[in-house]
Amino acid sequence: MKMYRIGAGAGYSGDRIEPAVALAERGALDALVFECLAERTIALAQLRRLRDPQQGYDPLLEARLHAVLPACVRNRVTVISNMGAAHPLAAGAAAIGVARELGLPKLRVAVVTGDDVLPWVRDHDAELIDEGGRRASDLGNRLISANAYLGADALLPALASGADVILTGRVADPALFLAPLMHAFGWRGDDWPMLGRGILVGHLDTGVDGAHPALKGAIKAFAEFDMAGDQVVNADMYDSAWHGTHTAGTIVGRAVRGISFGVAPEALLVSGMVIEGGQVIDRILAGMDWIIAKQARILSLSLGLRDYQPDFEVVIRALRRKGVLPVIAVGNEGPDTSRSPGNYDNVLSVGAIDESRAVAAFSSSRRFPRDSDPLVPDIVGPGVKVLSCAPQERFMESDGTSMATPHIAGLAALLLSAKPSASIDDVERAILASCKSAIDPRANRGLPDGVAALEALLGVAVSIPDPASGSPASRGTPRRVARNGNGRPRAGA
Repeated sequence: MKMYRIGAGAGYSGDRIEPAVALAERGALDALVFECLAERTIALAQLRRLRDPQQGYDPLLEARLHAVLPACVRNRVTVISNMGAAHPLAAGAAAIGVARELGLPKLRVAVVTGDDVLPWVRDHDAELIDEGGRRASDLGNRLISANAYLGADALLPALASGADVILTGRVADPALFLAPLMHAFGWRGDDWPMLGRGILVGHLDTGVDGAHPALKGAIKAFAEFDMAGDQVVNADMYDSAWHGTHTAGTIVGRAVRGISFGVAPEALLVSGMVIEGGQVIDRILAGMDWIIAKQARILSLSLGLRDYQPDFEVVIRALRRKGVLPVIAVGNEGPDTSRSPGNYDNVLSVGAIDESRAVAAFSSSRRFPRDSDPLVPDIVGPGVKVLSCAPQERFMESDGTSMATPHIAGLAALLLSAKPSASIDDVERAILASCKSAIDPRANRGLPDGVAALEALLGVAVSIPDPASGSPASRGTPRRVARNGNGRPRAGA
């Protein structure tokens, strides 16, 4: 079986170089990826370019290339990075200069451009999103940079050229890893199940039984955070209860003995044990930091603290800045109640409905005295008699907004698999736009329609064949599956 090995040389602009050198020398890699760009770093790079037209790329570019290029050339490892930042062409010239200094005159460097849309924004005086009708001209000289996320397809010509070093500006973070896989295995841009294997979903819960037949091969990474919130070194994967295995199965469960319930069975999970007991806030915050470090695109959180607690505000903002969509349960205490952080205005808050699409009596809902997103939850998902897996190779039903939340997280993963270059804002808008009008105001926007969300994201009409008949599936039709057992979550949502 063909294997393609990718190493992560950096996860942020100031990351250490020593692990990248070790990977280049002893990792038996095909590609070494340096992911070094965020909104703040590209703005800073643009400021440097304004001061010096030959600058604007990552200030550690030369040092990193000096350290890894000898081993990468010797071991035939392709270097891929967004260290081009605000000036990929200058970064390419700098890389050629490093190659000459190292005595590597035949090194092939490719530069990917097209993400800088600042001239277009200024020329067209573009309207600013969520700014009350303001336009680019209203910002004057405060408008420093404007960049569009490029997708994996933008890197494919550079890979096809046989370049040894590929430098980009703003591309979707997963594209740096997905593009070489597409090139190596010949995946098409519309081969969604294959592309979906590049989508990582974060999952914080009671742990997970990764040995369950429905979860074998689905868990990319596992971490346990002890009662003080410290990560346990070399922790074995397990579920301290059953709740985490159940929610994990709804997101990524594979078919077992004809039973299928995973919404995104080609995605992978990075799962952290953060409940129950101990210093719960510290454990959850540590888990969220870990999810950011693992570069997940989605966080599924089926837990919460009663009422409004501000403890998670900073890290939720950090999740979104790093391109992680927080999908969070609103709680199980009924009307006029909610849990944090599922009641924040910057998360995708999820309530529960039953098979008749009625809001479950236990599903929390609450209106806050705020201008932004005053009513929670934002949307609803299936949360009554939900079948999924349980530890020790069992299957069981359970109720709760905990069960509804992973359905929405799985939908987000499917949408990202269809368009890996999409931002989390794009995905969130598509999900919200797809919702059917709800009769019960406690459902807020209502139940998302997967096909409509896909069309909203792609901007084209799509037809999804029904697996049984081969004819196009009707939108929003509930799927029935075999059920066995019963249980209600005790993990807070």
